Amino acid sequence: PPPPSPPPFLCGSAACDAVRDTRLVDKALYLDLGTCGERIIFLQSRLGSGRFERRAACDKVALDFPGECSQCGPEPPSSPPSPPPSPPSLPLPPSLPPPPPPSLPPPPSPP
Repeated sequence: PPPPSPPPFLCGSAACDAVRDTRLVDKALYLDLGTCGERIIFLQSRLGSGRFERRAACDKVALDFPGECSQCGPEPPSSPPSPPPSPPSLPLPPSLPPPPPPSLPPPPSPP
């Protein structure tokens, strides 16, 4: 018989599976918070409220623990498309010569 197929990726990616066993520790309180994978599974369980579907649980753990579990979250948005090219610019009209200086009034005539 063929070998059994490998289990599906936890959050749909090999990158997340690579960090699923990464330990999460609250360094301020010296608490072991489990692993990325354990947190994801916990959020889906009734003990963890059970309100999270797999994808939502993956995203939440990635957001809550970005340093350790970010690979389990949503893929970063792709770069925005480049703007369309600008229309060709129209040629400018030829320059006009500067206006002449204003004329001065004639000097007063002697009395």
